[in-house]
Amino acid sequence: MKFIHTSDWHLGRILHGKHLTEDQFYILQQFIYIIKNENPDAILIAGDLYDRSVPPVEAVELLDNVFTKILIDFNIPIICISGNHDSPDRINFGSKLLQERKLFIKGKFDLNFAPITLEDNYGKVNFYTIPYTEPVVIKALLKEENIHNHNDAIKSVIDKIKCNLNYNERNVLVCHAFVTGGEESESERPLSVGGASSVDYNNFECFNYTALGHLHRPQKCTKENIKYSGSLMKYSFSEVNQEKCIYIIEMDEKGEISTKQVCLKPKRDLRYIEGHLKDIINDAAEDENREDYLLVNLLDEGAILDPIGKLRQVYPNVLRIDREDLKKEINKEIVLPDKNFNNMSHIKLFKSFYTQVTGKEFLEDKEQVLEDLLKEYYSEKGVSK
Repeated sequence: MKFIHTSDWHLGRILHGKHLTEDQFYILQQFIYIIKNENPDAILIAGDLYDRSVPPVEAVELLDNVFTKILIDFNIPIICISGNHDSPDRINFGSKLLQERKLFIKGKFDLNFAPITLEDNYGKVNFYTIPYTEPVVIKALLKEENIHNHNDAIKSVIDKIKCNLNYNERNVLVCHAFVTGGEESESERPLSVGGASSVDYNNFECFNYTALGHLHRPQKCTKENIKYSGSLMKYSFSEVNQEKCIYIIEMDEKGEISTKQVCLKPKRDLRYIEGHLKDIINDAAEDENREDYLLVNLLDEGAILDPIGKLRQVYPNVLRIDREDLKKEINKEIVLPDKNFNNMSHIKLFKSFYTQVTGKEFLEDKEQVLEDLLKEYYSEKGVSK
């Protein structure tokens, strides 16, 4: 059996004030093209269809169009769950009715542990789903007092699944969780404080493949058959070096898997560039990807008038500027003025201020410039200093 594993679409995402719906449409067109060429037996989406519980209309329409294409034009089943960004009730709406169209949605956790069963030439493949659910909700539904965190909750749910699991058939799990050993990104919303959110990968030993969602970097979790497909696009600047993809999984008659990674190319990439303002502007003419979303780290010292405005004249999608020279070193000893600062000269006061703000020494050449400026100012005012 061949199926596609994807997750974390985050439709309706806004990045530093930029609506990404157009970019998401572009990349989902690639996804549809891949489906048409590969003709899989099923599509697995492991949560976070939307970026927030009440998604914008454009995001809902986009998902509707993509699902319609897959289900009606290609007649390929979709198995998807809700993630921690989704509204379980909204995702779950109409789920029973939509099963007739081969759209199997599990938005809310319940006590129905029966799988979605598909068949190929070798027999049945059972797909089990665990949508993102707070441990306290699972604790109440299962009536198990020993559930205190996400690992306890997932383990208890899988124990229930195991009660009727047919080990002579092939079994797949679709789950949204933070599994131990996974590498996080800035754009993921924490599931809980501290380590209480992590789930032990050994819980998934009974499945031939576990399709995970939540972490945005494509990766395996210790074993080749436990994988995060990662997000559809780069959703934070911590992901600039990541290559986004989907996984095409082929499972043989014994449940052994082979994985093909198909990369997705964004309409506008998320990039980090560094340099002096003048150099970045001058070099922009040679840059073929000026429409990309950028984080720019400026190396210039001192004040700059409207740097983001100047940069956007050549790079219209600059989203953020960093100024390393203006960042205080947290552990650096603060240089304070003398207690009786009224007796300090203007130059000494400014030197103290400059060191506190920049963390750098006020050098002699700068001191000479300041001294000349002050002399000129006092001369114009007729003040003797």
